[in-house]
Amino acid sequence: MIDFALAGTVSGNSPRIFHAPEAAAQTFNGGDVVTLVAGKVTVAGADPLTIAGIAIANAEGVTDTDTMVISATYDNIFMGQLIAGQAIAIADLFANYEILVTGGSWEIEKPAAVAPRVKIVGFVDPVGTVAGRVLFKFLQANTLEV
Repeated sequence: MIDFALAGTVSGNSPRIFHAPEAAAQTFNGGDVVTLVAGKVTVAGADPLTIAGIAIANAEGVTDTDTMVISATYDNIFMGQLIAGQAIAIADLFANYEILVTGGSWEIEKPAAVAPRVKIVGFVDPVGTVAGRVLFKFLQANTLEV
């Protein structure tokens, strides 16, 4: 199982990364979805309403430690994995799906019945792969443009 990771950018430019202080008592890992609360990086909840991006490294557990985040800007493309039991299908391309945390790892769940957060923009693994890896962008309606 993989967490989310940067795969590249639409523009071909360097990915947009920002620095912000870590909130108190954080335990997020690199690859976790994070948000900002009062201007500080905190791990996002299971169904995040606002997404700042993906943590580059694990939390230090020390309030106000400088934290680097890959921004959820529309130019950044990320890689993630479908949940166990779900296979990649041609119909997934450009579909909107939910994200969730399973056993501490972020995954993509289809179909997006309630709260879509990502749009699939490509496949890493072949169509038919169960729990396959896909390329995605965060839906801009749920991101903090940092």
